Amino acid sequence: MKKFFIVSSVIIIGIIFAINFLIYKEPKVEADSATTSVQIQNVVPAITAGPAESTASTAAAPTAIGGTVTFQATATDANTDQ
Repeated sequence: MKKFFIVSSVIIIGIIFAINFLIYKEPKVEADSATTSVQIQNVVPAITAGPAESTASTAAAPTAIGGTVTFQATATDANTDQ
C-alpha cells in the first residue's frame, strides 16, 4: 500500500507539472534592432588663428620683467556650447 501511494504521488505530481507546462509554456523571446545616438557635450574648440601675444614683444619693445603678457586666439566651437 505504501509503494502504491508513493508511485501514485509521483505520477500525480508529474501530471501536474506536465499540465502547467502545456498551459503556461516557456515565454517566447523576441528582439528587434535598437538604435541609440549620443551627443558628446563640451567638445574642445578648434583653434583657427593664433595663439599670439596681444601686444607683441620685440627687441625694440621688450616686455618688462614681471610685466603682464596677454595671448589671443580665435577658435570655432563645433557644438556651440562655448
